[in-house]
Amino acid sequence: SKKKNKIDFESQQIEAEENMQVLEANVTPAYVEEDPQIKSNFKKYKFFPWLDKDNVARAYVAQNENNSGNTVISDFVIEPLLHVTDDNGGNKRVVKFTHTYKQYDKYVELQSNVLASLQTLKVRLIEEGPYNFWGSSYQFDRIRQQLSYNFIPCTEMKILGQQPEGFFAFSNAILHSENDGEYKLQRIDPQGVVTHNNVNFYLPAFSNIHIKQREGNDAYKQARNIMYKDIPEGDQLSFEEWTSLMDNVYNVNDNGKWAILFTLTAAFRDFIYKKTGHFTAPFFIGPRGSGKTQIAESMRNFFMADTTPSFNLNTGTDAAFFLLLETLRNVIVVMEEYNDKMISDAKFQGLKSATLDGEGRIKIKDMGSKTMDSSDINASLVLLGQEAPQQDDGSLGTRVILRNVPHRESDFTEEERQTFDELKNHERIGLCNILIDVLKQRKIVEKYYMTLLNEEIRKLKDTIRVEVVNGEGLDRIVKAVALTVTTCKLFEEHIPSLKLPFSYDDFFLIAKDQILSQLDQLSSSNKLTNFFKSLSAMISSREILINRELKISELKQVTVKLSGKNTETKNFEEPTKVLFMDLTEVYNKYRRNVGDKEALTQSSLISYFESCKAFIGLCRSTQFKWQEAEMGITGRMVPGGVDDMEGSVDTRAVSQMKTNTKNTSAYMFNYYTLKELMDI
Repeated sequence: SKKKNKIDFESQQIEAEENMQVLEANVTPAYVEEDPQIKSNFKKYKFFPWLDKDNVARAYVAQNENNSGNTVISDFVIEPLLHVTDDNGGNKRVVKFTHTYKQYDKYVELQSNVLASLQTLKVRLIEEGPYNFWGSSYQFDRIRQQLSYNFIPCTEMKILGQQPEGFFAFSNAILHSENDGEYKLQRIDPQGVVTHNNVNFYLPAFSNIHIKQREGNDAYKQARNIMYKDIPEGDQLSFEEWTSLMDNVYNVNDNGKWAILFTLTAAFRDFIYKKTGHFTAPFFIGPRGSGKTQIAESMRNFFMADTTPSFNLNTGTDAAFFLLLETLRNVIVVMEEYNDKMISDAKFQGLKSATLDGEGRIKIKDMGSKTMDSSDINASLVLLGQEAPQQDDGSLGTRVILRNVPHRESDFTEEERQTFDELKNHERIGLCNILIDVLKQRKIVEKYYMTLLNEEIRKLKDTIRVEVVNGEGLDRIVKAVALTVTTCKLFEEHIPSLKLPFSYDDFFLIAKDQILSQLDQLSSSNKLTNFFKSLSAMISSREILINRELKISELKQVTVKLSGKNTETKNFEEPTKVLFMDLTEVYNKYRRNVGDKEALTQSSLISYFESCKAFIGLCRSTQFKWQEAEMGITGRMVPGGVDDMEGSVDTRAVSQMKTNTKNTSAYMFNYYTLKELMDI
């Protein structure tokens, strides 16, 4: 086998050498004089290419210093292709090595500084293969000078999806409108270059430079998932057909409607975030097998290949998490297996940022100048978990849209299975034609969305205000839900060509119920609520006594302690029941009851008090007066009998009530408001 390979290689060498044009040491080939470009370069730089019989350059030939003839100085030539820079300071060259032996022809990416000297280039040549340069540094400098004028400058797109220049980038094409004209799709050239408004951009994933990368060693595997595909007309779904399938397949709890509207909203995340400073994410909650993953994947498959893996929040690294969020803009990414106890703090903070301020983790931009930068969060998230997020007092829960996906008790009908299979089959084929139709609406979105959003926020708040008891987190939840309501109204009023299978009026009522339901869900898991519920339990078990640690008084006014020795009198319009709490005593019993791990710190608890609508303030001093049973011993003489002259003492334990008092500071709450807020 080795012997055969050697014979084959030697045969290829002989064939390659025979295929080269005849070159004589003291005679310049005729093609140098016949080709104006080669002739000009030879005159300027004192070298010319050695061509094969197909007129392909395969080696360098340099003129001798004394002009006595020419010498072959390499067994390959460098074809300059691209000079690639990026927004992170990257700087590289894409070249093609064309060898005298064709089997060694290859595309290579070089850091630009590799071409700075012959010495640095030779190190790289050894790494790449049998590429040999025998010329001098002077001769290489002349070659490099000629090459330097022939690279195409371009910017590498590290982020796919919507671009700041106004176009949407797939990994193999862009959708753009030049000079505010009609949208059109432009594919990359063989090197991976595409041009927008006379500026070149480099998309390497499907460039012939990288197309043959080995499985498992493919740096652009993720990018290949967001590829534009031409869908045969007979296999295409229309927008109306896709939305109808989504609505029917995921009709339980109206999750299909939410999935459609968030998917459409996600396509314009960058614009919405830039204008509002916030975004949101649906959080599908349900047991294993409930179908939440299928919903999320259908949303993601609108943008990406159906084989794209979801990101596991438990097993994925923090670095991979932030990289994924940064490198896809206006594209849905599915984050699965959310768990309060297992998620890293970095990822948890990243999820909060992704649904609020859009900033990722802090990173070092330049070691030399020690400048810092933060990674942007560009992707639109869909979160999956078996329980609602409660960490950090449910802070994530007020930023997302919590959607329950209950486990179905009955089997699917044959018709339901066929509808589901139809949707998934089209996701496998691709939905690029619908995505293009949606992306083309960007100018309409930019024109009308913000006006509609402000209207919907006001309308939602006015509609639910009379029904809200606990308003904690209301503003954030309303803003999150309003994003999808606005999208619904926008499409209905301004994009009639893309018709939804439900009306704005119907969805508005669904959205209103969502806000009320989510407020109730969050209030039941709120840490302050849990604190007061633990107090109720301790009252029932008599660990806490009314009038000892807590008391309720009906008052027309109270005096509130301010900073220093200052106080303020608060008057009520009518007699109001006020709850006084001796926090020092209450806190010690609360901490023992729930354990140190679950208990809030006393300072955190006071902070929660201050943000509670029922909180009145701190009373400098009030009297608690209570009664407790006190055990005592009583005895009486019992006369003796005839033989017992002394008699005996009859002793027994007795309980008697004792009144106790104490004067101490206390935290004050409006009792009826607190009762409604905490459901206690």
